[in-house]
Amino acid sequence: QKNNIFKNSQNDIYFSDISKTQEANYKMTMAGPINDFNGKFIGEIIIDMNMEPIYKFISDTTGLGNTGESLIVRKEGEDILFLNHLRHDPEAALKRRATFKGRMAFPAQMAVNGKNGSGIAFDYNDVEVLATWRYLPKLRWGLVTKINASEAFNPITKLRHLVLGSA
Repeated sequence: QKNNIFKNSQNDIYFSDISKTQEANYKMTMAGPINDFNGKFIGEIIIDMNMEPIYKFISDTTGLGNTGESLIVRKEGEDILFLNHLRHDPEAALKRRATFKGRMAFPAQMAVNGKNGSGIAFDYNDVEVLATWRYLPKLRWGLVTKINASEAFNPITKLRHLVLGSA
């Protein structure tokens, strides 16, 4: 991996894939070129970044009700790999996968294919959700934030029942 980092960081900032360390933590390596005053490459700076603070930030479900969550994913071969722990699957990071077939994990499918958007779709558990998705090209990640549609639309449903019930 070190040769790959050196090769990819000579002209631009490079972000490695997330990996699990021997200490059971998660890390990502970032590298960037160091140039002299004439712009000539003279070396690189390499930083190993602990992913736990990012996971903690992504896992914050404040304002996302009982079912909402944010997740980061990447394309890995013919699959979508989940990069962080999920609200209802704390062991998902670098283990859980979804396929590109069918409606399941549609927001994640779109995000890892470079698309940005939002709408009603089915998540990785085949549950209808209200979701937004973004592609993060430098990192080659998809970012998805979602909440179950039933929870998101519950206030509207209650209002409809109230209005129709009083008519």
